[in-house]
Amino acid sequence: MALSTVIKSLAATLVAAALVGGGFILGHDHQTSTQKPLTSAAPYSLLDPSVSDSATHPEIINFDPLRQNLKLYLAGLNVSHSLYFEYLPNGVNIRDGDDNTSQAASLLKTPLVMDLYKLAEQGKISLDNVSTVNPVDLDADPVYGNPTHLRIGDKLTLRQAAQITLKYSDNTTLSLIKDRIIPIIDSSSDSFRSLDLTLTFGSLATNQQVAISSRSYASILKCLYYACFNSPDDSTQIITDLFGSSELNRLVAGVPTDIKVAHKVGSGSTSAQSDCGIIYDPGKPYLVCLMLFNIPSTTNVNPYFQHVSQMIYDYVNGATPDP
Repeated sequence: MALSTVIKSLAATLVAAALVGGGFILGHDHQTSTQKPLTSAAPYSLLDPSVSDSATHPEIINFDPLRQNLKLYLAGLNVSHSLYFEYLPNGVNIRDGDDNTSQAASLLKTPLVMDLYKLAEQGKISLDNVSTVNPVDLDADPVYGNPTHLRIGDKLTLRQAAQITLKYSDNTTLSLIKDRIIPIIDSSSDSFRSLDLTLTFGSLATNQQVAISSRSYASILKCLYYACFNSPDDSTQIITDLFGSSELNRLVAGVPTDIKVAHKVGSGSTSAQSDCGIIYDPGKPYLVCLMLFNIPSTTNVNPYFQHVSQMIYDYVNGATPDP
């Protein structure tokens, strides 16, 4: 069917629906609508429940000065980048180059662990299943290939593999997880189909990479925060494992040591560097995802991430709320 025909058919259907919903049917202009008004005991039943609780209303902060300062700082680095910040209490965000994409690399270990937990929730796999490390599982990357020094024949549960994968960004334990979930994953347990992600470099099954932006990756973290894909218990467990990340020189370095940060670092073969996480500032949680692209291999990017993280933390905690 031609596209124009489909559009005309859809338009006709919408018009008919609108006429019926408004109580006007051709030939019966004065027929009244039978649709009942929405009623509920709650005063704002169609809004977020927190709206009815004045104690949960977030402070109104003017983030425009922070927005301008972040853009100036990142422009001064003279590197391609993608930044997304969101103040979680009310959704106010800052974006700079947020549509720029690059190889996601280790960032995608988080949604793969989410898929594993989803399959367990559906009863298709057990997190207590034991996997054995085979020669094909051992990864040769000098940093993230096998940081826990697993050997051929070592055994661990899928739960342990997930924890190690998120803590150390371990490629070997990731391989154990992929071996078990690839054959059974479907649309109901595939977070890539549920979130704002685009498979532009190939498929997960063929071990090809995914292009992702900071805004896209933010949807993964927010989905954990709001438990929109995994159960609240499993979302909490995954976030807890992200707290244990061994990477402490980027976003974590920009906030006080008593502030919890659930984050994932990515380091791609195309000189893409990233760190994305939820900063659990008491009463003022926020999300930050920063990606830097085409960085020379000799450049130490950690100070860039630390500075952006500190800029945001200092502003959130020092800003005077608007009246």
